[in-house]
Amino acid sequence: MAGRNQWLSLSAIKDGEGRISNFVAMFSDISKLKEAEEDLDKFKAVNDTYSHTTGDALLQEMARRLSEAVREVDTVARLGGDEFAIVHEIVDITAPKRIADKIIAAINEPVFVEGH
Repeated sequence: MAGRNQWLSLSAIKDGEGRISNFVAMFSDISKLKEAEEDLDKFKAVNDTYSHTTGDALLQEMARRLSEAVREVDTVARLGGDEFAIVHEIVDITAPKRIADKIIAAINEPVFVEGH
């Protein structure tokens, strides 16, 4: 997978007495997620070209879409600029991919704000 965007997850596995006995590492291909991030990175151009009011409306729309892509108990937070974080408790092994796919689909939909 050289040259691709990867995410490494490292988890400790504990024995019956609560001591760490092993570690599990898992690589995930996050290329599609990085492509979606690059699209949002063009946010500065929206502010510069249209106005900060339009940029604010775009951020509000992205926050709405992210919130709709996750469960009510999950947390969507704007970290600053055009960066968002999502806190999600994983309830099954397929959840991360399913949620990532929903988020990417939501972000990739066309956006119309402030007449643009």
